[in-house]
Amino acid sequence: MMSKGSVSARLLAYLSGAALIVSACSSSATPAPTQPPTQPATPQATMVAPTGGASQPAAQASPWFPGDVIGGSGKPIAKTCGPNGSYQIAYSQSNFAEPYRAAADAQMTKLFATVPQFHLTITDGTGDSNVQNTQLNDDITKGVDLVMTSPQASTPGTPAVTAIYNAGIPVILLDRGIDTDAYTAFIGGDNVAIGKMAGEYVGKNLLPSGGDVAIVEGDQTTQPALDRQNGFEAGVAEFPNIHVVAAQTANWRKADAETVTKDMLTAHPTIKFIYFANDEMESGGAIAIADAGLTGKVLTGGTDGLVSPAGDNGMYQVSSGQQAFTIIYPTNASEAFAMVKDILLNCATSVPKTTHPAVTLVDKTNVARVTADLLAAAAAP
Repeated sequence: MMSKGSVSARLLAYLSGAALIVSACSSSATPAPTQPPTQPATPQATMVAPTGGASQPAAQASPWFPGDVIGGSGKPIAKTCGPNGSYQIAYSQSNFAEPYRAAADAQMTKLFATVPQFHLTITDGTGDSNVQNTQLNDDITKGVDLVMTSPQASTPGTPAVTAIYNAGIPVILLDRGIDTDAYTAFIGGDNVAIGKMAGEYVGKNLLPSGGDVAIVEGDQTTQPALDRQNGFEAGVAEFPNIHVVAAQTANWRKADAETVTKDMLTAHPTIKFIYFANDEMESGGAIAIADAGLTGKVLTGGTDGLVSPAGDNGMYQVSSGQQAFTIIYPTNASEAFAMVKDILLNCATSVPKTTHPAVTLVDKTNVARVTADLLAAAAAP
């Protein structure tokens, strides 16, 4: 999740057909994906619990397709590459606790297991930048061939990622960025566009006559949380009768969101809609709304669009009527897998610096079909 870069129209292949591309969020029609991102249930990669040469020149950005690459160093990005090699790949996850992170780990594991040359290890940063940085620094010592990481926070994560990049190890950022361009590639959704898509949907479909709304934010040390908030505010700003009366972080967590929502409803009894920056927080907010006797009177929407855990996920929340919509945020696993194959097996000399996978808004009109597609993709071998 990152604000840098722009959508590369040639890279939006994973959700094809009628899938909604993030930059096309001005339409009032509900988008319908042909192939949403898969979310397998059970990771099988090596999962590691926390423990207490030369840099590649930056690729030149294309003036025709911003974010695309038109040239790199002329040499393979990876120091060791080729179809017959054996490669150690490290994936430093920010935490194992969030459902979105678990879905990303599971899908990554499933994909990388299809290539015998790849040996993937996923580490748990436990939501602590110091723990994650120690793990990332260990990757240099171990001499891994490529690193993928979702930094817990941008600024604290910058030195460790920079050290990996400067050691000549390709490093792909997933979902969250750092403060410099010392990385090989970034893959993640355009969170400003996602937030704006949510805000516009509220104005056009839920509160056409206006009303007071609120935002339950993610961890404010992460760029995705800031971007989704800013995007949502920009989206509802197009509707003069909608007013954002409260915004507070719940750190992406269900329990925190329950408390925050309760306080918001007490302080602002006129609230008609709450945007939750992820579906996990919406599930906590729904408890507070029900306890206040406001179910059906205070509407909600979220982001992630998972099919797990059972009975407490974005698809269920929409299909049951608990929330009005969710926006599927891709796990980025398929795009990362394709890029890793290109770097390590095909000896790529350049890759796109920024990739924004497509996203899809799901409401009552398409939730049954999208859920069935997600479950079928997860069950596929």
